Amino acid sequence: MARKISRPISTSKQSEPAKAELHLDFDKLLTREEREAIKAKAALKIEARDKEEASARYLKAEMERIDKELHPEAEVQMVSFTPQLADFADAIRMEGRTYHHGFTYEVPAHQLAQLLDIQYQTHRHDREITRGRSSEEFYRRSRDLSVGANGVTSGKSARF
Repeated sequence: MARKISRPISTSKQSEPAKAELHLDFDKLLTREEREAIKAKAALKIEARDKEEASARYLKAEMERIDKELHPEAEVQMVSFTPQLADFADAIRMEGRTYHHGFTYEVPAHQLAQLLDIQYQTHRHDREITRGRSSEEFYRRSRDLSVGANGVTSGKSARF
């Protein structure tokens, strides 16, 4: 059984050809007085447009200022934070942002406690692993090897 393929219905209208812009000679068509009056009218319209835009911007700025005065708790305070992480950590990743070791970031004050805690946890983990020793010693495992008739045997497992 043959399937019927649906095709888009083409109802495109012929676009109207663009009208060529007429070249008008303003000096011949308008008198000097008419041109001066039109210039003055254009200057008034531009001034009114600029005044309206300035008024709208000023209104918006004043609304933001008054809103901050009336609702200071809504204002998010930003603080500087420079992560000083343990050797094994290169960055803190939190809420989709990455905070690299040694760089200074502006963060919301409510996140600072979390970032400081994560920073502390990296140092605590480093102390737990190394137990005050250098990190090279941690990876140098002590093996109690003995050589006997059966070859080399290990007496104990590696100590941590």
